[in-house]
Amino acid sequence: MTMFTFEAVVADITASATGMTSAADTVKAADPTAGLSSVSTALPGSASAAAATTLSTAWTERFTTWATDAASHATARTNSASSYTRADHDASMRMQANSVANRGPAMAQAQ
Repeated sequence: MTMFTFEAVVADITASATGMTSAADTVKAADPTAGLSSVSTALPGSASAAAATTLSTAWTERFTTWATDAASHATARTNSASSYTRADHDASMRMQANSVANRGPAMAQAQ
């Protein structure tokens, strides 16, 4: 029987959450429509002007959605790191409690 194990490196999970937050903030601050308004100004009433307006709206929505999703993913990673830390702490406390409980009366008298 093969036994599989894994290790969660909390520092790496936290670092990835920080990176994702930074990316979300960068995208949120970006202006995906920069320059598109000049198409409408240069070619008023044209198909290109209408397409530029449509593209501007689509890019704005996509950038906003991506930034929101990335921020949510970063929060999930942060919560995951906290859960691993809490689980490790709880397991450590249980091991310590079991260690003391397993000493029994003979061990207590020997001290």
